Amino acid sequence: MSRVWRCVLLGLLGVMVVSCSQSPEMKKQKALERGEAYLKAAKFNEAIIEFRNALQIDPELVPALQALGRAYTEKSWFVDAWRELTRAQKREPDSVPIAVDLGKVLIELGAWDEAEEQAQLISTRDPDNPQATTIRAGALLGRGKSS
Repeated sequence: MSRVWRCVLLGLLGVMVVSCSQSPEMKKQKALERGEAYLKAAKFNEAIIEFRNALQIDPELVPALQALGRAYTEKSWFVDAWRELTRAQKREPDSVPIAVDLGKVLIELGAWDEAEEQAQLISTRDPDNPQATTIRAGALLGRGKSS
């Protein structure tokens, strides 16, 4: 009888181990998806936690870096947003969406020269993007050059 119980216990233990183990790729993807869902639902604290979870698995995951930057921006944590978006841009220097997010944060921080650089990058990659004009205008207005 004890042999049967041992086999059953070992079988249950095996099922638990298999069901609890996911590949790191799957875990980071699920954390990223949950974070995006929280971000859309305006649950910024929860989104931040999920994006950080994804980044613990893969610190170079650009979508998580950018999304974390957007979540920080929504909480008006502009220095943190700048840090994460800068990390994302170093990994994908030609990304227009990252440049747009970073340009907006730089305007909030009063970094006019850097914001203008982002506007220039956006204009060269996507000449019809209206965000480049908005960021450039913000930088000019911030310097007091309204004309």
